[in-house]
Formats: sequence, structure tokens, C-alpha cells
Amino acid sequence: MKLQSIRRILCAATAILCVTGMIACQNGSVPPKGENESAGTAGEGTDTPWNDHLPEADFKNAPFRISVYGPQECTDKFFVSGTTGSLINDAVFNKVATVEDRFNVDIQFNDVYAFTSDDMQHLVRSIHSGDDVCELAQGHDLTTANCALEGMFLNVLDLPHLDFSQPWWPSETIESMTVAGQMYLMFNNISYTSLAQTRVMFFNKSMLSELDLDDPYQFVYDGTWTLEQMRIMSNEAYFDLNGNQRKDNDDRLGFAHGENYCILETFSVEPYKKDKDGMLYYEMEIERLHDIVTTLAGVSYGVGGLIVGGEDNAEQIFSDGRALFTYTNLHAAITDFSQANNLIYGILPMPKLDESQKSYGAGATDRPIVVPNTAEDRADMVGIITEALNIEGYKQVYPAYFEISMKSRYADQTDDAKMLDIIHENTVISFTYLYGRNRSAYNTMLNDLFHDKSSVNSDVASWAARTDAAQRRRVEELRVFFETHANS
Repeated sequence: MKLQSIRRILCAATAILCVTGMIACQNGSVPPKGENESAGTAGEGTDTPWNDHLPEADFKNAPFRISVYGPQECTDKFFVSGTTGSLINDAVFNKVATVEDRFNVDIQFNDVYAFTSDDMQHLVRSIHSGDDVCELAQGHDLTTANCALEGMFLNVLDLPHLDFSQPWWPSETIESMTVAGQMYLMFNNISYTSLAQTRVMFFNKSMLSELDLDDPYQFVYDGTWTLEQMRIMSNEAYFDLNGNQRKDNDDRLGFAHGENYCILETFSVEPYKKDKDGMLYYEMEIERLHDIVTTLAGVSYGVGGLIVGGEDNAEQIFSDGRALFTYTNLHAAITDFSQANNLIYGILPMPKLDESQKSYGAGATDRPIVVPNTAEDRADMVGIITEALNIEGYKQVYPAYFEISMKSRYADQTDDAKMLDIIHENTVISFTYLYGRNRSAYNTMLNDLFHDKSSVNSDVASWAARTDAAQRRRVEELRVFFETHANS
């Protein structure tokens, strides 16, 4: 749908967003400003573009087609069909309208419901048949990564006009995704999926106060927020509410542990490593992984911890006020906890393994964006519009979701806003997870070792030995692909 004619109608709404965004910025810190960024803050919502170095261009209402493969809950974070009065929805809509207006381009979305194990194969098959169906495509993370190995997508590092030094590009993820000068999957602010799907630790402030426990915010500020510290606090919180003499989902828990997902990313271990030349090799850090498993088990299986059988169960127990801690995606603040009666919660990063860990990590998932090689003859337009959508997502959607909705509405203290900044600055999407084809340590190890509700197998060395041959074969496949395409 052509949005350009609606742009002027949205100016008033954008001004409101501007004012609200600036108020939010006064109450909490803002995204880091790049050295080439002009004065101002994310979310100012002005019609004057930042100093983004994009050239002036008039594409004369040419179509720019984006195919989005997935269910509605995913595509809504990428595009919406109209305004609703919701800050986040309207910011997503206005992101596209702004780019259309600036470059006189007709951005068209093809929403393909294909939430299956081969969702991106729809695109690959069309490319193989010679069909030129889109300039950008977005799909499920693991299937998109595997489809990239078929050589159907452009190396986005070769696209013009993309400035990866700017704050609208996630630097940690860019580094993770780059191998031998190649990156086929883009993660950026065109969609806010990665922000919504960043994993964080929620805690119950009322329970913390009732139990007279130490302030976890201060532990974070001091660099001492560790799994051991969380275990101590979790154990203090446990109480056998139903009096059946055993720990279960009906008790008051210290830590309601739902899923072993997006955890290893927080500890900076990456089995698919890169050498000094940027090429892949495989190495399991057995000793460190053993420490992670045993220490995490101390929290999950300790006096206060319980594997409660899924993320939904953990979120429900926390919503009911029966858990001091739970670990889940940031979006739960909007979809689950915002409606919970009498729940006053705080947000923390995942604890460090120990105090020697340099920084807090935040594991995230996203739906990557790719450029089909059928769009190579339009690389200039693809680069400009991709960068522009990324910029507007950072300027308009990021503050609407992060600064306003998260910091000012769903987080009730300044400390929570500071925690969100720490989390966002340390978000990582793992190369091993994406390209591991559901078999890497990131995808299976914790699920294999944390095999039931009552015990854990901490023998990482045996697990690594069983999977070593398959992992080395996979890394060799990846190495061959990236070496083959390094000079193509």
C-alpha cells in the first residue's frame, strides 16, 4: 500500500511521539549516539534526517518489495497496514511512510504465512526458477541461515550505503555474523523483534522487600550480580505453600525456570570460533561450559529453584506472585506481566557466571533479513532503502517501544531503565546458534543435560565427545562455503 499520501496526516501523531519521547529521555538514558550523528536524541520524530550520509534520491515511485515469511505476531513487528493510536503500531507505520516520502518509493509488503520448517524455501525455490519476487526478505532465523548456504543471497557487506559504524546497527551481532568478509543475514532496527525477544531476568519487588533481601540493582552496578548471588537469594525465597512436603509449581519459588533458551549467549562462549584470518574452526570450552552448567544447576535445582515445564508456566507463576525470579523474553512485560494484579516487578540482566566475567550478556533471537541475488542490479536502491528503514526504525520505533513503553510505562523505577540500557548494549545473537542447525551446544546441550525436573547431568565433556564428529562436519561445511564465496 502506498503510504506517502498519508504522511502529512501523521505529522501530528509524530509530534506527540516526539514530545513523549523527549520526556522519556529525561527520565532515563537514551541509545548511544554515533560520532557522526547530529545533535538530538532517538525518537525526536523530526522530518529532518539525521546526518546519515544517505544521498538524495528520487526513485519515481518505483516499487520496493519486501517478503515477510511468518505468522502475524512476527510480521507486526516489521510492518502494519494502518494507524491505530497505539504508539508502537503507529511508529512502525510511520517508519515506512517517512522513507517513502523521503525517497519517493513505493514500499510493498508481501506477508507470506509460512511458519514451517522450510519457510524460506519458498523464496529459494522462486529464485531458482528465475522469479524476481522481492528486494528484501525476512524469515525464521535457523531456516534463513541454512538457506543462506545455498548461495541465493547477496553479501550485504558489499551493498552500498550501509554504515555499520552507526548505532542503528548492532555491533556485537555484526561481528558475530561476519565470516571472511561475508555477512548474509541482517539484524537491525527495521523490525523490533530482537528487542522484544531479548531475554532478561524479571524479579518480584514486593517479595524482595517482604523477605528483606539485598538490592539486586546494586549488585549489577557493582559488577557482582552472579549466578551464585542469585542462588542465595532464590533459596531465601522458597516456601512450601501447599504443605505437601515437596517442591512443585504450587509453591512459592525462588526461581521459576522455564526454558534453557538464550542462556549460553550471556556467558560469551561460542563453539564456532573464528581465527585471526576470520575463518571458522570448532572448539568447545569444556572447562568453562562445565562451570556454567554446574553453577546454573545450583540455581535451577537448588532449594528455591524449579524447572517448571515451559516458559508459559514460568511466566504464569511469576504473574501470580509466586516466584522471586524468572527468565524470559522482554516482551513478556507487555504481553503478560503488565496485566498481572498486584505484581510489581523489576528487570535485571542475566547474572554473570562469576565476577571475572567482564560484562553482562543478553541473549536474543530475531528474524533475519536477506537480499536475494535477483536484486543485485538494484543494489544502490536496496542499500539506500535498507539503511533508511533501519534509521527510521531506530529513530521512531526503538523509542516508542524501548524508551516509552518499556521504561516509562512497564518499568516503574529509574533503576529498571538503567538495567534496560545495560541489557540492550550487550545483546548478542549467536552465530553458533543460527548456523548450528539445531544440533550445536547453543541449541541442544542444556536441554540434554537438564533432562528432567529433578536432576542435571553436568558431564559436559561426555556430551561434547558424543557430538564432536557431527559438529566438526558442520563447521567444515560452513568453512567450505565461506571460503568458496570469499573471492567470488
